[in-house]
Amino acid sequence: MNGVPLKGAALNAISNHWFKLFKEKGLAESHILDVPHPLVWIVRKARPVMIEAISRQYITGSMWRSYTKGEREFCGLKIPDGLKNNQKLDELLITPSTKGILKGIPGVPEVDDVNISRSDIEKNYKAFNFTSTAHIDTYEKLLVEGFNVISKALADLDQIFVDTKFEFGYVTDRSGNEKLIYMDEVGTPDSSRIWDGPAYRNGGKVVENSKEGFRQLLLKHFPDPDILLNKDRMKERQALARDNLLPESVLMEVSKTYSDIAEKITGSKLRISEDPRSEIINILDVQYGLIQNGAKRSASEAFGKPLVVIAAGSDSDMPHLETLKKEVGKFKIDAEIRICSAHKQPGRLQSVIEEYNKSDRPVMMVGCAGGTDALSGTASYLAKFPVVSCPPDGMNNTCLTNPPGSSNAFIVKPANIGKFAAQVFARHSKEVADALDANIAEKITKLEKADEQLNKKQRTQ
Repeated sequence: MNGVPLKGAALNAISNHWFKLFKEKGLAESHILDVPHPLVWIVRKARPVMIEAISRQYITGSMWRSYTKGEREFCGLKIPDGLKNNQKLDELLITPSTKGILKGIPGVPEVDDVNISRSDIEKNYKAFNFTSTAHIDTYEKLLVEGFNVISKALADLDQIFVDTKFEFGYVTDRSGNEKLIYMDEVGTPDSSRIWDGPAYRNGGKVVENSKEGFRQLLLKHFPDPDILLNKDRMKERQALARDNLLPESVLMEVSKTYSDIAEKITGSKLRISEDPRSEIINILDVQYGLIQNGAKRSASEAFGKPLVVIAAGSDSDMPHLETLKKEVGKFKIDAEIRICSAHKQPGRLQSVIEEYNKSDRPVMMVGCAGGTDALSGTASYLAKFPVVSCPPDGMNNTCLTNPPGSSNAFIVKPANIGKFAAQVFARHSKEVADALDANIAEKITKLEKADEQLNKKQRTQ
C-alpha cells in the first residue's frame, strides 16, 4: 500500500470547510479559488510568511515533554509550575516556529521548525517576510480568531480543539494593496490535535482524532523513540522509515481516523475516486487548459475516449454514414464523419490520416467508398490505427483486393461495424465494455425467450 487511503481527500475537505466558515464569519480570505475535485485545489499564488503560526489551548506533546525537563518559558511566554499533562491552559498561547531553514537571523538557529518569540519576529520582521511590524498584530489576530471559530464549531460536535498550526501569506487585492490571507491547511488532523470530548471528560482520557495517535504508536513501537523526536538524528529517522514497512492494518486505522473526523466535521461522506489520476488530468485539461499548453480540449479528447472516424468519398452517401454513426453510438463510442476522396483529394486524405495518427485518443476508421474503394486501401496503408471497409453499395470486391501494405478489414453490415468497434475499444473504456456486455446479453436473452415461446407453443399443440 502506497500511502494512507482517503487522507488527501479528508485534509482537503476539512480545510475547505473551515476556510468557508472563516469567510462566513467575516475573517480573512484564503488562497483557495476553486475545488473542482476532492483531491484538487485551484489556488492563488501567495507570498508566504515564514512562520508556523502555532496556538495551544492545552499543554501536551512536545510542550509537555519540555515542561517535564524543567522548561517554563516557551517562545518568550512564561507558564507556571504545577501543570499536569493534557491540562487546559488559562489562556490561548501563541508559540510560533520557523517555516523552513532561515539563515542570518540573530538568535535564531538555522534549523527547520525552531521555536521563536514575538521579539524575534519584531526585530527581524523582513526576514520572516512581513511587510511591516503592524502585520505581526494582524497575523496574531487572525490566528486567534481562526482558532476560536474552529474551537467553537468542534465543541458543538463534542470535540476538543487542543492545538494547531496555521500559515499566512500575502496577496495583492484589486486596488494593488497587499493583504494577509490564510493559506495551506487549517484545522486538520495533520496540523492539529483534536480530542474526543466525552472521553476527556471521563477522567481526562485522551482519544486522538488526529495524527498524534499514529505518532504515539510509532514512539511505543520502536526501541529508541528519541530518533523520532530529536531533529539532530534526522538521518537515522530517514533510515528508520526506509527500512521498516508499516502493516496495512496500521495505515487503514489512520485512514479511518482521518475519514471519520472529516465526515463528522463536514457532515458529508468523502467521495472515493475510482481513477483519481485520470479524473484530475481531465479536469485540469478541460476546465483549466493546464495540460496541453493552455489549450482547453473537449472532455472526450482529454479523457482519451475512443473515436470512430467515418470517412467517405462523397456526401451523397450520407444516409449510410448516419446509419453507421448511429450503430457506433449504441456502444457509447464517439463518431465523426469526414468527407475526403482518395481519387480527387489524395493530399487531403493524407493530412486527415496524419491528424488522427497524432491523436491521443484510440481511433478506428470506417472507409465508406462505393465503386472502386481506393479510400480504405490508402487509409490503411498510412494509418497507425485499424481501418475497416463498409461500402455503401454492399458487397464490394474492390475492398478485398487492395495491394500489399493495405491492411483494411471488410464488414458489410453497419450494425456489425458498431459491435466490431466496441470489441476493438472495450479494453480502453469500461463504458464501451459495459455496453458491449449489455448488447451480447440482450441478444442471448432474445434467443432464450424465442426458444421458450417456441417450446411453449409446441407443448400446447
